[in-house]
Amino acid sequence: MSFRPSKERVLIKPSPVENVSEGGVILPDAVQGKPERGEVIAVGADKHEPDAQMFPAVGDSVLFDKNAAIKIHVDDQDLLIVHDRDIIGIL
Repeated sequence: MSFRPSKERVLIKPSPVENVSEGGVILPDAVQGKPERGEVIAVGADKHEPDAQMFPAVGDSVLFDKNAAIKIHVDDQDLLIVHDRDIIGIL
C-alpha cells in the first residue's frame, strides 16, 4: 500500500452498508444515522504508546463515526481515514 496514515489516524476499508429498512424503504445516507463498519488497513505511528488503552490493529473490524471519515482513493480502492477518537469500538 502506498499510503500510511499519520499520527493518531487509522486507514479503513469500509464494509458494504445496507440501505434498506425492514419495511423495504431505501434509506439515503443522511437518514441512516448508524455508525459505519470497516476493516483496519493501516494505523498511524503514534499508537504504539503504552497509554493507548484500546487501539485497533491491522485486520480488526471496527465501528466508527461515518461523519468524521475522510474519503480517499488509493491503489484503486475507496478507503477512509478516521481519527482514533472517532472509532466507537472494535468488533
